[in-house]
Amino acid sequence: MGLWSRLKGLFGPDPPPQDALLRTSDAPPPPVSVPAATEKNAPRPEKKPEDPLGLLRRMAPEQAVREALSRVERTTSALEAQALARWLRENARSEALPGPVKVELAEWFLARAELPLARSMLAQVASGPLGHAAPAMLRLGDLCAQEGDDDGASRWYESALALDLEFPGARERLARRSRTARAGEAGATLLAPSSAAGLGRFELLRELGRGGAGAVFLARDKRLGRELALKLYHPQARADRNARLRGEAQVAAQVGGACAVRVYDLLEDVGAIAMEHCAGASLRTRIARRDFTPEVARAWLRDVSQGLARTHAQGWVHRDLKPGNVLLRGDGRAVLTDFGLSRQAGSLAPAMEGTPAWLAPEARGGGPTDPRADVYAFGVLGLELLGTGDPVLGALLAACAPQDPAARPADGEALVERLVAP
Repeated sequence: MGLWSRLKGLFGPDPPPQDALLRTSDAPPPPVSVPAATEKNAPRPEKKPEDPLGLLRRMAPEQAVREALSRVERTTSALEAQALARWLRENARSEALPGPVKVELAEWFLARAELPLARSMLAQVASGPLGHAAPAMLRLGDLCAQEGDDDGASRWYESALALDLEFPGARERLARRSRTARAGEAGATLLAPSSAAGLGRFELLRELGRGGAGAVFLARDKRLGRELALKLYHPQARADRNARLRGEAQVAAQVGGACAVRVYDLLEDVGAIAMEHCAGASLRTRIARRDFTPEVARAWLRDVSQGLARTHAQGWVHRDLKPGNVLLRGDGRAVLTDFGLSRQAGSLAPAMEGTPAWLAPEARGGGPTDPRADVYAFGVLGLELLGTGDPVLGALLAACAPQDPAARPADGEALVERLVAP
């Protein structure tokens, strides 16, 4: 009997399952099939934490410092905190960091009692671009005050006010340390002490006002026995201080004493101008007091328009007309002062040079100098004096303020004509 016949006898006519055949043989069982590892169930390699310093190196300097300050405050690793603090010290004086970031970073070092580094950073900002200097000056003044150095504190507060008359907190701090200005005091004059000898002819009596370029003091000319105003330029205000000083005196002389403050002398060795003292204060002071009638305000505006007409006729544009730069003589006449930013009409001027609130829209981006920028400032000044509802000059002041310079009166002469028109 064949094998097939015997199998049929054992299992019947149908063939047995394959595994039954294998179980009857001596062959080993087949290997258990294990499914191949898939992407879903494969073990993932352990991800190494990113090096924080490597991340900082790929960022822009300002962003990197802010990220480092944030990380160092929230990390739980002492080693990471030490590495971040070391990185911040190494990059603290970087020229690529903007002033506000350096001040913020200096505050962090002060909180860690790292005073020398913080003071060095603040001094670097204070001597840098003027737009960022005032906060650093104020903080340096606070440090001096904490150390009992009242003179040093006053000097820093005065320097901050020289850049920004309204800088928050500076005037209040200075008032607590008020003192009479004396020739030779670096803080009072904004000059280096070694320069004080050049003021020997003048005795400083009291401060009259401050601006971005420096300070103005009531002084007495001991040689001639008369009182005058002495404008002292901040030594760090501009690299071309004497050129600006000479330019201011030149334009004032060309405009003439009837319309501009008279200049008596230049002291280029100390960066000062000796000029007429106007006893009636400035329009800024009078606006704050509101001690005038609409008729008086209109008379002042007529004086200002005549000053602008004379300035423009000489080929100049004032470029910084505002209440603080209009002074009142003892007889009540208003005259222009501070021609330090003046330029010839048509010459190119940098962007945002001047005082923003009185700056014409087209002048904010720089470009050719145009008398109509002064006309715009005249309109803003007039609105401060008279408000928007003046029945006499309301239409003229509104005509000075359009965004489009072509829609304004052409120059100071056009203002004079409109003011005297019936």
